[in-house]
Amino acid sequence: MAWRDRAACRGMSADLFHEEKPYNWPKKQLERAKAICATCPVTQECLQFAIDNKQSLGIWGGLTYKERLAFRKGTGVAIQKRTKSAEMPHGTDSRYQREIREARNGIGTGPCELCRQAHRIASAEGRARANA
Repeated sequence: MAWRDRAACRGMSADLFHEEKPYNWPKKQLERAKAICATCPVTQECLQFAIDNKQSLGIWGGLTYKERLAFRKGTGVAIQKRTKSAEMPHGTDSRYQREIREARNGIGTGPCELCRQAHRIASAEGRARANA
């Protein structure tokens, strides 16, 4: 299964994740799109896709184009502040990804052992699917 098939935005209108005027987001639209991204289990894959494919419009991986530029340049600046809308349980790859992002942004200490183990399992399953 491709990462897009697991995305929280799957089946939603793409218009929500793309600004009407380049780089000029209506505040409510931006907040709604980022709230959906905050619950998504594949934000890292989505963000990596946008960076790899030089996406200059829209929200990808929970970040706008300007935020992705800052992230890619490695400025060390906290890119975005997420609100924890739904607490993810420990021992999941999604929680591992969140804890990694938070640690990078200076918010947390990094993933716990349960989350590391879940990430190892998810990574191994992903490699097995890719090699199948």
